[in-house]
Amino acid sequence: MKLILEKKPLQGTWWKYALALPLVQNLFWCVLGWVINPAFTLYLGYRYGWFVWGGWIIFSWLAFIVGRLGFKTVMWFGLAGFLVGDLAYATMAFYEPIRRLNDLLPYTGFVQANLAFLSLGILVEFGQYVYRARHHAPSVHAAA
Repeated sequence: MKLILEKKPLQGTWWKYALALPLVQNLFWCVLGWVINPAFTLYLGYRYGWFVWGGWIIFSWLAFIVGRLGFKTVMWFGLAGFLVGDLAYATMAFYEPIRRLNDLLPYTGFVQANLAFLSLGILVEFGQYVYRARHHAPSVHAAA
C-alpha cells in the first residue's frame, strides 16, 4: 500500500502571488484615480478610500487563502471573479453618468461580481464533493 499526499496549490510561492495582486491592484487604482481626477494624491486616496483599498486586499487574499486550504475550484473562481470585478470597476469608473450617480457604484459592481464568482465556485466545489461521495461510496443495498 502506498500513501499519496496531494500537494497544496501554490505550495511555497503562493504568498508572492497573494502580495503581488494587491500591489498591482493598488497601482491600477492610483492610475485610475489620476486619470479621473488630476488632483488625486496618494495620501487622500488612502485616507478616504480605505474601504475600497481594504476590500481589494481582502478579496485578492481570500482566493489564495482558500487555495492554500486545498479548494482549488474556489480559488480559480475567486481569481476569475477578481478579474471580472476589476473589469466592472474600470468600466463603471470611466463611464461619467455612473460616476455622477454615486462614487461607490463601481466598487459595488466589483464586490458583486467577485462574490457571484466566489459563490459559484463554492457551489461547484460542494457539487463535486456530493457527486464523488454519492458515486464512490458503497451502496447500502449491496450490503443486504
